[in-house]
Amino acid sequence: MREHLTSSDVRTVTVNGQCTNVTIDTGLGDDDTATGRQICETAVEVAYTGDINSVTVRSGSGAELSVGIPGMKCLP
Repeated sequence: MREHLTSSDVRTVTVNGQCTNVTIDTGLGDDDTATGRQICETAVEVAYTGDINSVTVRSGSGAELSVGIPGMKCLP
């Protein structure tokens, strides 16, 4: 997935739990939900394989910017 995310704002991509959630940490500000959502939408293009059932994008401070689940668009 890391190769699929080309944004320079992406800092780390981590698979959490029992491989059910992907967390994308960025250098974005807490109010940059539009870019967070774009990163989420890019990630979900390849994320939902195996047991992955959610994607979370966080700002540089750790605030949630966007979340995605299968069958739905990412929410800011």
